[in-house]
Amino acid sequence: MRSLAVKVMLAAIKDAGGLRPQALYVGNMLGAILSHQAHLGALLADFGGLHLGDGENPPSRLSREHRAGIEAETVEAGGASGGAALRQGYMAVASGLVDCALVVGVEKFTDMVGAEVDAALATATDGDFEAIQGMTQTAQAALLARRYMHEFQAPEDGLAGLP
Repeated sequence: MRSLAVKVMLAAIKDAGGLRPQALYVGNMLGAILSHQAHLGALLADFGGLHLGDGENPPSRLSREHRAGIEAETVEAGGASGGAALRQGYMAVASGLVDCALVVGVEKFTDMVGAEVDAALATATDGDFEAIQGMTQTAQAALLARRYMHEFQAPEDGLAGLP
């Protein structure tokens, strides 16, 4: 997962003309469960070289302020984790907390397969009332669609045009 994220992080920094971010916000929902890797903000800041301060001098030559690296955090908000991380980055810049923030959303489903992935996805539902009954997000979406069609007398093919 780290190589996926760092590749796009470095590309974004290059695309921004080499600006050095002062904060990193990582949107991720299932890293701790599927990849057994939590605290992605710090991991990706380290792996991407953002902990090295200004990028031109070794840490020993940097001031104490620069040696500290950047603020880095993981943002988890279920399926909206990437959007929530983007909001955090926007708010950090808009508030004046930082001049430059880097935001990345990353997810890797291939570290596990089958029922383990379904169980991980179920953590985004209400564990006491939905997941415990075997409710998956796909089943929940189907139930909501059927309810919508019932409430608004939509024809059977009424949602057929939606992706």
